Amino acid sequence: MREALISVIMPVYNAEKRLEMSINSVLNQTYQQLELILIDDGSTDSSAMICDQYARADKRVMVVHQENARVSAARNRGIQLATGEYLSFIDADDTIDPETYAVVMKQFTDRSIDMVIYGMQFDYYKNQKLQKRHIKSIEKNYCFNVKNINAHFSYLSDQNYFLSSCNKVIKSTIIKDNQIVFEKEMSILEDFKFVLDILEKSKKVCVLDGAWYHYYHDLNASQLKRRPAIDYIRNFQILDKRLREFSQKFEMDKGNELEKINGMILRYYIIAIEKRFTSNDLLKEKYVKMKEIITLNEFQTALNNAAVSGKRLMIVVHLLKKKSFIILFWLFLANGYLGKMFR
Repeated sequence: MREALISVIMPVYNAEKRLEMSINSVLNQTYQQLELILIDDGSTDSSAMICDQYARADKRVMVVHQENARVSAARNRGIQLATGEYLSFIDADDTIDPETYAVVMKQFTDRSIDMVIYGMQFDYYKNQKLQKRHIKSIEKNYCFNVKNINAHFSYLSDQNYFLSSCNKVIKSTIIKDNQIVFEKEMSILEDFKFVLDILEKSKKVCVLDGAWYHYYHDLNASQLKRRPAIDYIRNFQILDKRLREFSQKFEMDKGNELEKINGMILRYYIIAIEKRFTSNDLLKEKYVKMKEIITLNEFQTALNNAAVSGKRLMIVVHLLKKKSFIILFWLFLANGYLGKMFR
């Protein structure tokens, strides 16, 4: 019996330090029936050359060079080119364990399954040395009908099963027949919106307990500082709208489920405030922008209906509700305050 083809899509932008490691983790899978689509998104380092070398050496590798259009556009280009019956995504500085696709593809013997999701390992490096590893994974495998997702959404979200596009193998017809794409207006959490779109069109999903995807996090570089041009508020407003539509469709728009979703959205808006305090703006400008974000209708809706946990976050929420802007300003300004809160 012929093995199904997996199209693995990898956007590449100035990833020369870890690119070969990432590519090798795909090509060295024990499941060999795959194509690797490398989208060189206008790299200015040696990434383009590395991609071309792999394409010459392995017929399973395809390379496309394009002007820089950011990660969503690069992934969408990969989706257009993919010929596999299943799609998977990997970032150019991450890796996957060698048995990943072999284990996952066994689940698809049940043809009613539209997507398989597995856990992730968050690897924190400093000076290219692994400092710590944080594993997000469920306790045991199970499958569920998406129409009943309200019984699983909070638990699986807490375990990071929905936030990334990279810890999944997806039936390609779900994406292509429904014309699902990554939102090009978004540069952060675009994965989450994409996954919500996939879930809405799926019938059955399986979640596995293996944490086989390794997400690389460089402790020498702040995620916020590496993405200075992102309009965080615009990104979060798009996700806010989509998440509320999704929650309404699947009857998660009331009670505890709604409180948890508002808590999730509130955290994102607080990150947008944090972003303002990493900028080079004058203190007065930071204060004005902080107040603008806090007084947004979307922010206030999340604030007034959110369930939150953790002492620091509860203090911030209390101050937000009291509109204690001066105290909040100095808390946000304090070096590393929110960074510690959200670790």
